[in-house]
This record gives sequence, C-alpha cells and structure tokens, in this order.
Amino acid sequence: MSHKPTIWINGRFMTQPMSGIQRYAYNIARRIPDAKIVSPGPATENYPDVAERAIVTGRAPHPYYWEQVVLPRYVGKGELLWSPLSTGPCLMRNHVLTIHDMAVFDMPETFSKAYVAWYKTVLPIAAKNVRCLITVSSFSKERIIETLHVRPERVHIVPEAADEMFRPLPASDVAEATTKYGITKKYLLALGAVSPRKNFARVLDAWRRISPDYEDAEMIIVGQKDLFFSASSDLGDAPSRSRHLSNVSDHDLHRLMCGAVALIYPSLYEGFGLPVLEAMASGTPVLTSNTSSLPEVAGDAAICVDPLSVDAIAIGMRSLLSDEPRRAQLAALGFERAAQFSWDSTTRQIQRLLSEALG
Repeated sequence: MSHKPTIWINGRFMTQPMSGIQRYAYNIARRIPDAKIVSPGPATENYPDVAERAIVTGRAPHPYYWEQVVLPRYVGKGELLWSPLSTGPCLMRNHVLTIHDMAVFDMPETFSKAYVAWYKTVLPIAAKNVRCLITVSSFSKERIIETLHVRPERVHIVPEAADEMFRPLPASDVAEATTKYGITKKYLLALGAVSPRKNFARVLDAWRRISPDYEDAEMIIVGQKDLFFSASSDLGDAPSRSRHLSNVSDHDLHRLMCGAVALIYPSLYEGFGLPVLEAMASGTPVLTSNTSSLPEVAGDAAICVDPLSVDAIAIGMRSLLSDEPRRAQLAALGFERAAQFSWDSTTRQIQRLLSEALG
C-alpha cells in the first residue's frame, strides 16, 4: 500500500487574533483534513475546527525563532510545508509560501520598524528557496515579481472568498447587535485593523464634512488597535456621531455589517481586500478604493474612489446615504459578485498546487 506524502501547515495563525489573513489560513486548513498542523501554542477560540488537529510544540523565545528553527524539524524528507501568512522558514526548500501583498516594501511607513526589517530580510530569501509562491490577486503577483525578482511562472494566483456565515440576516438579528453597541441611528461602517494603511483619517475627514447634512446617521469604525505590526493606532480627533468599536466578535461584526447603510473601505493598499466580498455577500453596498487589488475584487459592484481624495470619499458617502435605488443596485450587484468566489474552490486550487509541489 503506497504511503501518501504528508502536507504540513504552518499553524502560527492559530495563536493570533482573527483578521483577514488568519481567516484565509483557517478556511483553507479546515478544508484539508488530512494535512498536519503544527503550532507554537494552543489555538485561540477563533479556530475551533482545527484546534484539535494541531500539534502544539510549546512556545519558543519568539514566534519568528519558532518559525525559522523549531517548525522545520517537524517536516520530514519527502514531505511539504505550506505557510499561509506571508512568512515561513526562509531556508526550507520543501515549502510553499502564500504571500498576500508587498505592503511592507510598498508602504513601510505604515508598519513598525521591526516588522519591516524582519520581512524585508526573510521574504527575498524565502522566495528564492520555496517550491512555489501563492498569492491572492493579479496586483500582488505583479508586485511580488517586481519586488522579489521571481519568475512569473513560480507565482500562482488563488483568490480569497467570503465565509459562508456572511449572508443577509433578518432585521431582528441586526437589532440585537445595534442595541448591544448602543447604535440608535442608521450608520456607515468602516472596518479594519487601526493602521494608517486603512485610511481612517480620510474617512473621518469625509464624515466630518458631510455629517451636518445627515443628523440621522453616524459613522462606526470597527477594528483592533495597538497591533504589533502597525506604525500607529491613532485615529485622531473623532468628529461628531462617530465611534470606534474594538474587540467585536465575528458574530457581531456580521450583524453590524448587515445593518449598515454601506461598508466604507477606501484602503490605501490591499493584497486582496476580503471585507469587500464579506459585505457584498451580506447584501451591503460597498465604497472602496480604485487602487491596488480592490477594483480587481470589487469589479463593477462597488463605488470605487481615489482613496487619497477626501472629496471623492465624501461624495461617495453622500451618494450611499441619499440614493436608495443606487444602494439597492449595488447590493444586488455585490451579491452576484461575491457568489463568484468560494473557499471550496480556493482550497481545491491550493491542494492542486501543493500536490504538484510534492512532485
């Protein structure tokens, strides 16, 4: 009886809070049940379906030390490691790495200096040694090729998708969440880790300009502050009827997304931009950027604006707050757009690439 070669998954994501790239890792890992997962520590509560499968090695002096020194010991000859979070053992050759974006190279000022120094050291080495690279958009593939000097045929595009949990919800579910967070008016929702890259300063400036005309509305920002990789977690002075919510569960986030007039997501730079698809799958209209990967993800199903223009963001917000037929049109287009992506399809494509890399 032939032995099926083992695929290992770098499970460092399981010890981290759930955000975009962790959601990517989780959704794929739980769909490859015969892969082995190795992690430096116990999984947080965000990863129930894969926690019991993980081999927990015990924490190393630093997560980067664990990844470079401890993790490779578990992957035997003839086996393969997949690292889903843009970093992994840089000297391993039986290794496939997903790189989500080149933001550390393209926008280093939005990250901590230590974070930038580490990634700028490790990624060029890893890119040369791995069997192949996976990324999530054509935009990211182009930036990887240009920045890391990788041959185009070694970089494979496999897009992300919205979780199945992101779907329209009844008004009663939305009301539970708005009551919990004391939201009494209609609201625009902005989303993302509090980092300069997410462009919250311009979002709030745009809201400051138009809010006097919309006394019946407010701006809600949901996102974690003080993350280790961010250069700054300062949102600045909050204009009237704007609030920041931190530590919102996935369940509550979905309910708030379904209740929002629109998602406001004019990020300065994204490798993919998963919240765009999540909002669309929830039936929520989207305003996003016309730069980086975001037009590629949104297609013609969102209002795309120049993220550097407060005027453009404000005009888009006005349209969404004032024009109900436009909102309905965008919601319908977005629902169709999100349906073109699925985690099952993403996983099948990644499994094929991992099988090919095993040779």
